[in-house]
Amino acid sequence: CRMTRSRTDANVRVIENVKVEELIGSLHDRDIDVVVSPRLPELTLKGARAIRLFGTRKILCVRKDHPEAHNLCLEALVNYPFVCPPDDMGILSDIKSIFSTRGLNFPSSTIISNSISLAKDMVLGSDAFTIVSDISILESKSNSISSLDLSEGTVSWYYLIFRQEYVATEPVKNFVKELIFVCKEWG
Repeated sequence: CRMTRSRTDANVRVIENVKVEELIGSLHDRDIDVVVSPRLPELTLKGARAIRLFGTRKILCVRKDHPEAHNLCLEALVNYPFVCPPDDMGILSDIKSIFSTRGLNFPSSTIISNSISLAKDMVLGSDAFTIVSDISILESKSNSISSLDLSEGTVSWYYLIFRQEYVATEPVKNFVKELIFVCKEWG
């Protein structure tokens, strides 16, 4: 939003796709200039470069008036419905390792969705819980969601991916500059 206000002439097209390989294919086909992704599909990066853009942490989330909000911990929530991403997103293996590191079984009651918005709606409207990156809940955290940092010092990185020969245009440079500004502003 900051970029579109400062660069009204920029042609911005945001494509959200959980299948990073498809976005990388569009990058190689020159349909798009850059990809921002929380994971690197090693096989499809051939001919592209990636740089670390910003780090995120895994956050456990429930609604403020959840029965376990006063005792927020993963152990207390394993018997509640769990809203999680599908396996093909590549994020679920990181989440499963959080359970196994704590010696917990993965919840048997799951709601699988590739939508962060749906996950937040399910958490806000039920006793379900979710684990998302901190950037997914920044705006919701203060007033409606109780959260707990589960990262235990580990950071997951988001990457900026571009073709090897790509020379950044002024709008892309502005996009990265604004993204870094917002990351610093939100901590």
